[in-house]
Amino acid sequence: VATGRGDDPPQWITHGLPSSAFSLTSQYRIISLDFREIPETLDNPDFRIRIRFDGDNLIADDGNRVTFNNFSLEILESSVEVTGIGRDTERERQHNDIPHQLTLEQNYPNPFNPSTTIRYALPEATHVTLTIYTILGQRVQTLVSGRREAGSHVYTFDASDLAGGAYIYELRAGDQRIIRSMMLVK
Repeated sequence: VATGRGDDPPQWITHGLPSSAFSLTSQYRIISLDFREIPETLDNPDFRIRIRFDGDNLIADDGNRVTFNNFSLEILESSVEVTGIGRDTERERQHNDIPHQLTLEQNYPNPFNPSTTIRYALPEATHVTLTIYTILGQRVQTLVSGRREAGSHVYTFDASDLAGGAYIYELRAGDQRIIRSMMLVK
């Protein structure tokens, strides 16, 4: 966590965190940290987080690599205005009655096994279909089909019966269509 403000150089600290080191594994996992106990982060518009990798030889090319998918930051109970984040949080949705446009978020987690959450938002009540396809375009399953009210919606997709691999999910609402991809890992 950076404690510097304005033009001051950042002073990186870890005190106040329940843990400051996490092992990388091949399994998907959620790491949650609560910064409210660190006074330097409160009401600090210059608050920053740094991810640093440590190891025996970080410049060796031994075929290992790290890929981050769906790296996200969720701010809860914060007075800091966040800009530039591509998706609304649940807290923001509660304060905005109706979204301004049709949205289909990236499923979370992704990659996933066996279930994942798909969120979408409608600016007006309309007929909606949410469909899963193979990467070759074959329909696998229609998750939602029918009229839905304006606002935010969540669907948990259980892919226990599907083979691992890449899939496409499509949201159709009125004459609009949004497509995203997801990865089922088994």
